[in-house]
Amino acid sequence: EALHDGRRELERALSAASSEQQIGAAYGELGRLYLAHHLMYAAEVAFLRAVADDSKEFRWNYLLGYVQQEQGKPAEAVHWYRKALSIDPAYTTAVFRLAQSELSDGREAAAKKSFESLLSRQPGHVAALAGLARIAIRQRDYERAIELLTGQDSSDSTQVAMLGALGKVHQPACIPVVLERIGDSVPEAVQLAALGALRRFDDVRILSVLLTRYTAMPAKVRSSAREMFFGRRGWAVAFLERI
Repeated sequence: EALHDGRRELERALSAASSEQQIGAAYGELGRLYLAHHLMYAAEVAFLRAVADDSKEFRWNYLLGYVQQEQGKPAEAVHWYRKALSIDPAYTTAVFRLAQSELSDGREAAAKKSFESLLSRQPGHVAALAGLARIAIRQRDYERAIELLTGQDSSDSTQVAMLGALGKVHQPACIPVVLERIGDSVPEAVQLAALGALRRFDDVRILSVLLTRYTAMPAKVRSSAREMFFGRRGWAVAFLERI
């Protein structure tokens, strides 16, 4: 019923419109109605018509980028976010979504620049730090990724998510920096994420660190360490000898 009413309102607005801006506004409001009902393709069509009639209206450019990003069209989203920011450069949410879309589209250099621009405006922006860390991981700069994630402003949840990302790349070079996240001064959730990131590796450095720090670990972390690592051949013997 709300959609039906919205279309009728569009018809009334179009019949009363006396300028292209008013026509664009009518289609833009229809797009907002479709968006509220999660009808992304219909919203995209409406916003395309809105920007065709009123190309200088920030809202329609930004929302068109948004619905295209949500539909998995990062290249198109980049185009419209950039147009929106040319109208209102101060809207930081658009900067963040532009950076996300650039990264999804494989434009790492552009995404890095956008994330850094956002950080210059909002120092410590957690999502921007996480975005830069994802770029560092893609470039196999694991020390930089950890540095970004363990800074003063990074949250435990961000560190957990990015340690999970480090685990997926499965590169031995990341082992030392992940091991730094296991210790008595590190939050339990972060330590558990670090163990998860290391579980696919069979490296003596992991055993050495776990044995050295075992007694200082929280009970849940000790339990996970035993389950993940100390049942392996050779590791179990070293563990039993140590305790």
